[in-house]
Parts: sequence; C-alpha cells; structure tokens
Amino acid sequence: MVSRPNGLTMLIIRQEQIEVFKRDESNRFKARLRAHVCDIFPLQTALVETAALDEFIDQTIRESRRHGFETEATVQSFVDHAILLGSDFCRNPLYSTLVEPLFDAEIENLIQRHDLLYERAWSYLDATRGPDGANVLRAVARFKAWLAIPRKPRPAFLPELLQDLSLIYPEKQAIHPPAELTLFCDEAAKRARSDGFSEPLGQMTYVIIAFLIGLGFFHDPLVLGAVRDGLAELEKEENASRRTERLTSLAETYLNRVIAAVRSSTTTGSELL
Repeated sequence: MVSRPNGLTMLIIRQEQIEVFKRDESNRFKARLRAHVCDIFPLQTALVETAALDEFIDQTIRESRRHGFETEATVQSFVDHAILLGSDFCRNPLYSTLVEPLFDAEIENLIQRHDLLYERAWSYLDATRGPDGANVLRAVARFKAWLAIPRKPRPAFLPELLQDLSLIYPEKQAIHPPAELTLFCDEAAKRARSDGFSEPLGQMTYVIIAFLIGLGFFHDPLVLGAVRDGLAELEKEENASRRTERLTSLAETYLNRVIAAVRSSTTTGSELL
C-alpha cells in the first residue's frame, strides 16, 4: 500500500503478482476446457489418463495461439476440431480446403471463422463416417485385415498405397481429388521417415494410420495415451522391421480399444476417431 498526499491509498500490484494471476486464470481455463472435452468427447477422453489429456490440451492451445487464436471461445473451438479432424489438422493436405475459413483474413470475426469451419467439418464427417460411424467401423475392420496380409511393397509404393486407401476407406478416399491424396501420402510418408520408419512397409502402415486417425497421430497425446503400455518399446526399438511390427501392434491396440469403448457405451459410432 502507498499513501498519497490527498489521503487516498493506492494498491501497488507487483509483476510477480500479475504473473500469479495470469497463471491462475490459465489453470482455470484449462480446467474448464478439460471438463468441456470430457463432456463432448467422452469416447476419446475415456481412453487416456488425465496427464495425457492435459498434455493434449496444452499442445493444442499452443498450436491455436501460433495461428492467432487467443480468446477462450476460439481456442476451445480449435481444440474441438483437433479432436474431430485429428491432431495437426491445420497442416493436413486432406483438409486444405476444409480449413480455408479459419485463415481467411477477409472474415474479421474470428468466431465466424470457426463457425464456418465447424459447418464444413461436420458436413465432411457426416459424408465420410456414414450413419452412426458405420463407414469408420468397416474401415477399421478392413485395415486390420490389411495388416494380416504378408506384403513386400516396392520403395516407390504410392500407386499401391492409393489403391489400398480406396479399399480400406473408400468413402473417405472418394471425397478427395487425386492430387490432394498424393500430397497427403507424400507428407505422411515424409513424417514416417522423420519418426524413424525407414522401410516401405513401415511407411505405408504409418500413412494408412494417419489416413484413419489423423496426420499428427504419432505425436498426439490422445492417441499415445491410449497405448502407453506399448509405447516405450517402440520408442527404444532401432531395428526397422521390428519398429514396423511395434507400430502395427500399437495401431491394432488403439483401434481395438476404440471399438471396445464404443460397444460398451452409449456413444454413437459417429464420434469415432
């Protein structure tokens, strides 16, 4: 407290106190956001522990702010779309047209940008997932069958991969033009190599998982948190073939847990993946 000549007292707020206020408000916002996603997306959040969910929220808040979204409403919407479309949805070539409103400078109202994205996203998801997510369930079954078939893909596997995508998830494959699918496959294969999958089969598996779950799946806490028990073995594995085997095993585990969660709850299949 500081007394002024007129007898009034002024409260001096130190910088340390301001930082505490900011931190407390940030924690309260994250708590509200955690409660929101658990309420709206019970299937995805039930598969992970609180620590993984908090990591996902922190990661997605940072990403939303890199794109210029600071308010509670816009950050919450960004988080929602990261769950709906997959981690790193803004960089997914499949969604380049879908996310255009989010970065349209002519739309000055940021809430309106998110509302337009939301309309596009649900129209897209309804078309690809089908009634009660039936298309997703069939795609998961086909992918598991794909994993069971021994194969030795050629180093230049893009034509084979595009054909496999059309067989595994035809409803999603058909909605994207060939050029968009090619860009997606190239980007996902590049990420596969960056994440230590050097052989063609590992890269193909990685790309198909990214097609089903989301381009950023390999660094998405909502995915990794659901397979935490097998993740350590993959992270320390250096052999290329065994890395592919462990990736395959984790993908099957994750998808099996998603399907089991759907079957044991009242959640509709439309909320899958």
